[in-house]
Amino acid sequence: MFMMQMFYYRTQFTLDNFGVSLEINTIVVGCTEIFANVLFTKILQTIKRRLVLRIEILSLMVLLLGLIFSTQVWMQTVVEGFMRLVDTAIMIVLGVYIPELFPSHEKGRGTNFIMSFGVIGSALNGKLFSHLPFWSL
Repeated sequence: MFMMQMFYYRTQFTLDNFGVSLEINTIVVGCTEIFANVLFTKILQTIKRRLVLRIEILSLMVLLLGLIFSTQVWMQTVVEGFMRLVDTAIMIVLGVYIPELFPSHEKGRGTNFIMSFGVIGSALNGKLFSHLPFWSL
């Protein structure tokens, strides 16, 4: 959760540093996020969450490598859109999968404990990524 939130907010605050333009990047990312929310909310009850989560995380890693090594600005925008789609899907699956990991009497406490790491990740991302030169695409 820590890394997912950190990645999500890192891309949110750097949309103007790569791709075609801030406006087009925002539209592409926003549309794919809406699509992911609608799609994964509908199919969430019919999928195997652990397997899908592993596939999503591997897909996100491959897309991240594609973003790092892409040289054309339009390709960066497309890859970032797919990255946001996968990241949103991961957040939706984690929102259902994490509570399933805890016994009934500990669901609330355990879920809050794990989700708090996501908040810490999103809070630290500005400081951490501002000092990493290879993240300023």
